[in-house]
Amino acid sequence: MRPYDRPAMSRHAALHLINTILGGVKKHADDYRRATRVLRPVVRVVSSVSFIINLICSIMTAAARRSHLSCPNVTPLCVASPSVNPLPATSASVMLSPVASVCRDIILFLSASAGHIFTWKDGACAYAVADRSKTSLLSVAKNLSLPSCSRVAISNFETNKLTNNLIKMKRNLLKTVLVAVGLVAGMSSAWAQDGTKQYQYVGGVDFEDDSWSAGWTIGGNITNVRGKRTKTDGSTSQFFHVKSGLGKDRDNTYNINNQDFLTAEDWKLEFDWAAYTSNKNNIELCVYDNNETKGKLFYISVGSWATTASICTSDGTVLTPTSDLDIDRQNSSTRGEDISVTKWWHFVLTGNSENGVLLSIMNAAGSYILQNQKVSEFSNASGFNLHVANNLSQMSIDDIQYFVYSDTEVVAAPEARISAINGEKRTVTITTANASHNIYYYYGEDADNPIKYEAPIVVETSAEVHYYAQSESGTKSEVKSISVTCVPVVLTAPTYMRTDEKTYKISTSQPTVDGLVASPTIYYAVAGEEDKIVPADGVINNISSDFDIWTVCEGYTSSERVTVAYVPAYQTKLVWTIDVNSYPKTNNVDNIANAIDEATEKDFNGLVAYNLKNVDCPNFYVENSTGWLLRTQTANAFKVQYAKTSIVIDNVNTDNVIYIVAVDDQGRYRIDNVVNGTVKYSYNNSEYFIVPNEDGAVTIKFSQGVCLNTVSVNTTKETVTIPGNAFATYCPAYPVEFAADGAIEAYKASVDEAKRVVNLTRIYQVAAGEGVLVHAKSGETATEEVNIIAPIAKDASNAFVGTLEGLIVDDSNYGTVYFLGNGSKGLGFYKAANGGTLAAGKAYLSLPATSEAKSYSIAFGGDTTGINEVVATAKADGAYYTLSGVRVENPTKGLYIQNGKKVIIK
Repeated sequence: MRPYDRPAMSRHAALHLINTILGGVKKHADDYRRATRVLRPVVRVVSSVSFIINLICSIMTAAARRSHLSCPNVTPLCVASPSVNPLPATSASVMLSPVASVCRDIILFLSASAGHIFTWKDGACAYAVADRSKTSLLSVAKNLSLPSCSRVAISNFETNKLTNNLIKMKRNLLKTVLVAVGLVAGMSSAWAQDGTKQYQYVGGVDFEDDSWSAGWTIGGNITNVRGKRTKTDGSTSQFFHVKSGLGKDRDNTYNINNQDFLTAEDWKLEFDWAAYTSNKNNIELCVYDNNETKGKLFYISVGSWATTASICTSDGTVLTPTSDLDIDRQNSSTRGEDISVTKWWHFVLTGNSENGVLLSIMNAAGSYILQNQKVSEFSNASGFNLHVANNLSQMSIDDIQYFVYSDTEVVAAPEARISAINGEKRTVTITTANASHNIYYYYGEDADNPIKYEAPIVVETSAEVHYYAQSESGTKSEVKSISVTCVPVVLTAPTYMRTDEKTYKISTSQPTVDGLVASPTIYYAVAGEEDKIVPADGVINNISSDFDIWTVCEGYTSSERVTVAYVPAYQTKLVWTIDVNSYPKTNNVDNIANAIDEATEKDFNGLVAYNLKNVDCPNFYVENSTGWLLRTQTANAFKVQYAKTSIVIDNVNTDNVIYIVAVDDQGRYRIDNVVNGTVKYSYNNSEYFIVPNEDGAVTIKFSQGVCLNTVSVNTTKETVTIPGNAFATYCPAYPVEFAADGAIEAYKASVDEAKRVVNLTRIYQVAAGEGVLVHAKSGETATEEVNIIAPIAKDASNAFVGTLEGLIVDDSNYGTVYFLGNGSKGLGFYKAANGGTLAAGKAYLSLPATSEAKSYSIAFGGDTTGINEVVATAKADGAYYTLSGVRVENPTKGLYIQNGKKVIIK
C-alpha cells in the first residue's frame, strides 16, 4: 500500500509533529519578543497550546483507529516541477506542497524554521512561508512516513485563498491554535532585519543630555559643542556639533568609541551626519578598526569650498553613490543648527567576519543613495574619529545606535550614571533599552542578594554598585558596575573681566564631576551691602570699590569668596606712543625681517630685540620672530599668528603705565607673560594696563592670535616747578593731587569785597584747567611730582582762573584780569594792561571791573603775607612777549606784545 493510503498517523508521529510545532512557535515567539519588545505573553500561550495540541492529537489518533478512515488520493492544489526556485526574501510568496494524507477538514500548522502555515483539505496541503527559509519540510514528511512532493513558488498569492481554507475549520480548539501560530507567522514582517538577520539593540547616544550609553566615551569636552537641529518631521533634536578652535588649536580631533565594538562578531551601527564647508575647510569622518592597526574601515572627506563629500573605502577606493553626498557651503562660522534639514545623511554600517563591512547611506527623505557597498575586509570597529581643521570647519553627528546579531536571546546590559550630587550622597539612575526587562543591583560582593531597581537609588557611602537586566524568560545581561565615591564637591570660584572703568563681566566654568556639570548661581557683594545675584548676562555695573564674588548650587559646597580689588582707572598723561597696526602698510613691509633695524640689536635678559625701521621711538623693541604676521593690505596687520613672541618697552619707571590696545575677536586674554611688569587690569581683554615693577625694561610676551593696534607709555605724575621767589600760578592739564606733606602747597582764592581782602585757602586736589597759586614751603625754587587723579569738577567759587592755551587781555576782559608779578609795590597781583599776555599753564586773579583793587590785601587763611596788595596800575615793564605770553629776552623778526600793545619787529 502506498504511503498516503495508510489509515492514520501513529501516535509517535503525532508527538513528533507536536514537538516540531512547539519548537517553531517558541522560536518565533522568542525572536519576535527580542525584535519588537512587546510580545511577552507568547511564551505563556505556547505552554497553554502544548496541552491543547496533545489533547487534540490523542483525539485524532483515537478517531483514526476507530474508523480506519483514509483520505482519497486527490490532486494537490498546485503541483509543479521540483526545479522551480523559491522567490527572493523581498517578494511576498507562498509555497504549496502535498505533505500527508490525514483526515479531511483537519488543518495542521508547522513552524520548523520560519513561521510556515500548513493546511490540508481533501488531501491537498498548502503551507505559507513568511521569509526565505531553506529548511526542507520533505525530511519532516519522511520522518512521519508521509509522501513527498515538489515545492512550488506562487507569486502574488492571494491570501484570501488561505483564509477561505482556514475559516472552514470545524473544531474550535484548532482555531485557537491557528490564532496563536498565525500571530507568530505575522511577526516576521515586523522584525528589525538587515537582509535575513535580526539585530538586537545594544545602546547609543542621542545627545539630548549629558548621559551616555554604557561603554560610550568621547575624547574631548562636549561643553558648548551641541546644538539643535530640525528634522524632516518638524521635530527638533540635540546633536553633537564639532568645530575647530583658532590659531594653533584650530586643528581638532574628537574620538567617539564603544568597547562593545571590540567583542561583537556581527554588528550594525547607525548614525546621522552632516557638515558644511568654507574657504578654509578640511574635515574628515572616519570609522576605525578595533585596534587601528589596519586603519580606517571607511572615511568621508570634505575639501575647501567643496559642495560634496568624498566617500572612500579602507583601501582608498572612492565610492560613487546614486546621488552626491552634498553639504552646505557657507563662508561663516555659524553653528551646526544652521545646517539644512535636507543635508543630514543617515549611515548604516554592518560588519561580520564573513562579509567585512558593508555601508549604506540614506538621504533625508529615506531613500538609499548607497546600499550594502563593501568598504572593508576586516570587520571589528572601535568607533568614530571626527577631524576638523581651520577655524571655519563644522561637522555634526547625531542619533548613534549600535546593534548586535544573535540567534539566541540577548539581554542588553543596562546603563547606569550618577544623576545627582547632594552633599556627600550620590543619586544613581539605571536605565535599560527594553522596558520589559527588570533591573537588579547589589553593592560590593553581595551578588546573592540583588535588589530590584524601582527608582533612582541614593548611595550614601562610597561603594561599587553592580547591576544587570533580566528578561521574563530569566536570561540575564552582563553584570556591570559603577564606582560611586561619596565626597562633597566644592564649586569653582567665578572669574571676572573688567569691561569698563566701573563695569565687570562675571562668569563661571565648573569641571565635570561624576559626569555632571554644576550650574551654579553667582553672587556678589560690595562691602556694607547685602548679597546680590549676578544677572544672567553676567554684567554688573557701577562698581567703584572692592567686592566679593562666589558660586552657590544645591547639592554642592559653595565656592570660596574671591575679593576683586578695585583699581581706580589710571589717569595719565602721554609720554610716547606708536601706531603698530599701520606700520606694515605705511612702511610697505610684509615680514618682520624687512621691518627690523638690525643696527639697534639689544639683549634684554636673554631676549634679543630690535627697533623698527623708520620709527622715531627708540624705546620700542620687537623680537625677530616668525610668529609675527605682517600684512600690508589690511588693517590689524601687525599680528602674532602662529607662535608666542614678544615686545620690549625700554627706559620706563614705576610711575609709568604701559597701555596696549590689541584686538582678539574671541575676547580672550592674550598676554602670556610679563617680565618686570604687572598687568593691573584690562578692559575686555583687549586693553591692557601694565605697571613696571622696577625702573628699566619691560618684556611682554603674547600668545598666538592677537593683533597689536597701539602701544603707549604714559605717566601718572605731573611735574610742578616754582621759581626762586617761592610763588607762582599754576593750571594743570590733568587733575592732580598735592600731598599734605609735600614740598609745594596749592591755594585757591576767594574775594571778600566788604573787607577788601583776597583770601587764599589751601587745597589738595586741583581739577584739569583750574587755576591755583602754588607756594614752595622752602621759600626757594622747588620742583615736585604730583599724582594725576581721576577727573574732578572745578571749584566755582575759586577766583583764580587757569588757562591751558595762554591769554591775551583785550577789551572783553580788561579791568578784571590781574597777573602775579614783582612790580613797583613788590610781589603782588597787578592789573593787566590791554594787550597783556599770560602763558599757557598759568592762572590769573579775576576781580569785578567795579572794584577798587588798590585797597585789596591778600591773606593766607586770614593772615597777611608777603603778597600783600592787589595793584590797580597796569604793569609796563617794557619786556617783549609772544602772543601766547612767553617773555622773549632778545626778540627777532615777528609780532610781539610790549607794554600791552602789539608791536612788529622787522
